[in-house]
Amino acid sequence: MNEESRIKKLPPRADQPLAEKAISYNLKADEGIAAISSILVIITLTLLIGMAAATSGITEGLLSQSQKEAQEAYLSAESGSQDALMRISRNKNYSSSAGYFLPVGCSLNSSSRCSKVVVEKDSQVVCSQAISAGQDCIISTGTFGNKSKKVEVILNVNATNGKIDVVSWREI
Repeated sequence: MNEESRIKKLPPRADQPLAEKAISYNLKADEGIAAISSILVIITLTLLIGMAAATSGITEGLLSQSQKEAQEAYLSAESGSQDALMRISRNKNYSSSAGYFLPVGCSLNSSSRCSKVVVEKDSQVVCSQAISAGQDCIISTGTFGNKSKKVEVILNVNATNGKIDVVSWREI
């Protein structure tokens, strides 16, 4: 079917005002339905693409936030280990089996950074690996938001001069 047989030109009527005397076209009803369905398909596809992009952005934002919280928790555990090292360097017999919190008064699983530090001397109660006489084990648990990380440090501490040698330092 060619274009001229589908569209019928209607001549202007004599009683029409001059502005309306332009040539008008009479489209068949099924051609209008096809145009509407095409427009609906295009709108639907555009909405789907927009929703996919928005969902992807939200997911990336949540993953980024979770990664940031995990990094903050790890850094808190690291700072707890550094604090325990400083305490041992000041007192070679330092031990804190019950543990202490940094900053003082914080609590684990709070919305701010917090670390609980346990220092064991010559015993393996909380340490994941065996330690021998003259060794200390530091376990520092850092939290931020709902993330928690642990760092374990094994030290050789010379009983005579207090010299500290780090045997291992790892995240557990």
